[in-house]
Amino acid sequence: MNEDILIPALIITGGAIVSVILYIFLLRFSNKIIRMFQLYSESQDILKLSLRLISSFLCIIIFLVFLRKALAMIGLNFTVEFIESIILNSGKYFSAFLVIVGGFYISRMINEKFKGKNIKFKPYLSVLTNLIINTAFILTGLTIVGINIIVFLEIYKIILLTIAVTLSLIIGIPIGIYFSNKVNNKRRKTKIK
Repeated sequence: MNEDILIPALIITGGAIVSVILYIFLLRFSNKIIRMFQLYSESQDILKLSLRLISSFLCIIIFLVFLRKALAMIGLNFTVEFIESIILNSGKYFSAFLVIVGGFYISRMINEKFKGKNIKFKPYLSVLTNLIINTAFILTGLTIVGINIIVFLEIYKIILLTIAVTLSLIIGIPIGIYFSNKVNNKRRKTKIK
């Protein structure tokens, strides 16, 4: 009985050790890559984050391969199939994760552009841009994974249309009043002459 569990435990431990060693190697290699490219600090941060995510992803996949082998030796076939599906679909999951993280980074960069500006409705504009950009990238990530998001897309369209109508009214009414006052003032001036 102990021998049946000992070998899979050694395989899982070996997988963890191999994954950690590979992660350390990939981090050192990624630091050399970052030093090789002389980039702006923002670009270096993006490259560093991307290389760390890729390193972590590869190490998790390698560990899952070892875990799959150990579970197959124990005889837990239902978990083996589950881990195989994770390994086979990991590219989709990783790309969806990158899309969502990229969306959050883009919305953060846009909000940082608003910091230096003196805009009257800055907090509302910040929330609005975060909502629109993050929701779009999250929905894109869910589509990449393969989740049917038609209902979410319809709700998102309704929200966007509501925001567009509200903004057009907020902007259009004052502009209309301004131009109507101008036209009325010109008419009055021409009648007085």
